[in-house]
Amino acid sequence: MSRRGRSLYRRRAILAACAAGVIVFRSSLSLQAGERRDDVPDSSYISLGLDPRFSSVGIVDESTGFGGGVLISPKWVLSAGHVVAATPNNFTYGTGTHGVGGTNVGINQFFTAPGQITGQEINGNDMGLIQITANATGVTFASRYFGTSDLGSLATYVGYGQAGTGSGGTISSSEGVKRAFTNNLDINGGSFSGGSTNLVISDFDDPGNADGLNLSGGGTLPTAMEGMLAFFDSGGGVFVDKTVGTQTRNYLESINSFVAAVGPPNGDGALNGTYSDLSFSTRVNAWNSWIDDTIANNWKTASNGNFSTAGNWSIGTMTSGTPTTGDIAGFNVAGTYTVTFTGPVDNYQMLARQGTITLNLGGFTYNLSSVAYDGSVVVGRYSGNAASVIVTNGTVTSHDAIIGHLSGSSGTISLGSAATWNLNGDMYVGGSFDGAGGSGTFSLQNSNSVANISGTMRVYGNGTVSYNAGSLSVGTLYVEGGRVNLSTGANKVLRVGVGTVTSGGKIDLADNDMIATLTTLSQIQSLITSGYNGGNWTGDGIASSKAASSPSGGEAGKTGLGFGTAGSLGLTTFDGISVSSSDVLVKYTYLGDANLDGKVDLSDMILFAPHWLTSGNVWTGGDFNYDGTVNAKDLTLLARNWQTGVSSAALDEPFDLSLLSTFGIPISSVPEPTSLCWLGIASLSLQRRRKRR
Repeated sequence: MSRRGRSLYRRRAILAACAAGVIVFRSSLSLQAGERRDDVPDSSYISLGLDPRFSSVGIVDESTGFGGGVLISPKWVLSAGHVVAATPNNFTYGTGTHGVGGTNVGINQFFTAPGQITGQEINGNDMGLIQITANATGVTFASRYFGTSDLGSLATYVGYGQAGTGSGGTISSSEGVKRAFTNNLDINGGSFSGGSTNLVISDFDDPGNADGLNLSGGGTLPTAMEGMLAFFDSGGGVFVDKTVGTQTRNYLESINSFVAAVGPPNGDGALNGTYSDLSFSTRVNAWNSWIDDTIANNWKTASNGNFSTAGNWSIGTMTSGTPTTGDIAGFNVAGTYTVTFTGPVDNYQMLARQGTITLNLGGFTYNLSSVAYDGSVVVGRYSGNAASVIVTNGTVTSHDAIIGHLSGSSGTISLGSAATWNLNGDMYVGGSFDGAGGSGTFSLQNSNSVANISGTMRVYGNGTVSYNAGSLSVGTLYVEGGRVNLSTGANKVLRVGVGTVTSGGKIDLADNDMIATLTTLSQIQSLITSGYNGGNWTGDGIASSKAASSPSGGEAGKTGLGFGTAGSLGLTTFDGISVSSSDVLVKYTYLGDANLDGKVDLSDMILFAPHWLTSGNVWTGGDFNYDGTVNAKDLTLLARNWQTGVSSAALDEPFDLSLLSTFGIPISSVPEPTSLCWLGIASLSLQRRRKRR
């Protein structure tokens, strides 16, 4: 039988063995961890364990020994339920060895997940939480995973369990050293009888697959740092990398739980950390809602009140005091109410899941310090959540923001009067880094509303950005099926670094302008051409609903979106904003306004004429209908708007055929029917103006 055939056979056989009960389980508190390949030195596994990405993993001392725990915030540790059930009394982080160095903190309170029973970890409820007495510092707090596409992923298991090799098994009295190994997430725990979908399983693959027992779920060959769990690894973390575009982020996917061995002929039947044994971990995404319910310091009732009043807050049924540094401020009660600040506030995260909440900052700053990828600001997280947050009269500083996180959720954030948001990270509207999710809306409502987003804004299909007033700047804008709508008023400038529109998304500038600092001219041209859609302005990309409603006359109306680089236009400022020569400027203006000065006159003819009857052109070269060629169609658009936007004194200067010769365009090169059409329109327009004068 081929290697692939043997591995597929074993996968099915293991599932059958599980169903038949021919499998030995053991919790990883007394479980093996840090088991490694025979051909890779232990020092490599120790080095991987000390990677800063995994600094959140520490040691939980409890009544019967110790296990691992993962810091998911400055005050909360996530661990295995059977570790927490054994009465934790101390947590140590920042050390590679149990009992040596690191920072020790006490335990304030702890909780096990509903249904947790020690010895029955197979039910998928092996999860626990510990609140420590002092904020942890100097740690990269773990970002919890909320996605579902984990099978087949390369994972890194981290813990303080015993060492050993795949051929020799566990070495006793080797526990207490922080190690990490990699393995593929092979099987969903619900694939076998009595198992739970809350579990994920990895098998310990032989480097040469000499026994033919390697599972195929993540590939038949082991990873470069293959390993499995061992005694004292319980409660440690399983981490996965997720990549979107050029960004890769590390997430806490599950918690080390227990191991198992399959009997012959599909395994050796010995639960000793040798090749063919299995590692089981409990998925974090199965317990995220319970985690948030447990660790958030929630506003108690749908009533107005002061943020600083301790009695307005609770964790579960306990009055907890005002959320301070390291705390998660939660809003999870339906209703409409205002929370007023009486001073500056520093929290770890703000999580709004229900209600319409106005945060009146009272002129102060609200700082949300979390840099974890599950967001420092989250509005609308789980299916059925419907939350809206309105910010007024102050400044919010934060990192990542998620609006409408998971499918079935709804979230809205509005910046009202005198509200500023300095977001030093990414914003996701209608989803998260992992992809599209719920329904999300972000809006700026007042002339003094300001949003500065230094990172990426992703607007998914159920996401909307409503720029109604104020100032909005974004580092990188990805409109992935959603909408960015600027209201009419000719008083807004959308400022982006990179602007990209995909999957049917749209940026509707209406009668406003845009500055793109890192996007190429050809990219902007392509997006505007798509939005122009042959003249009706209803296409995807960058469009103008105002231009779509402008007076028609032939192929298109009177207005459109002109564009060009600041350098080619000789501009150092645009709409009062300083620009660099490579910046791409987009202006709602008259068709024919080649230099984007808001009028159509001789200066535009000077730019237009050299490109007559040439192709490969852009707006500033006279291509006013976005087809890449400068011809009579573009001349018609220019003539239709001739002298529009100039002072009344210039209206006595008609556009006539002699202008063409002046700029080197032979009159004979203009098709006669077309020339008569635009000349007649221009003359008629001028005559009417003279009569009114």
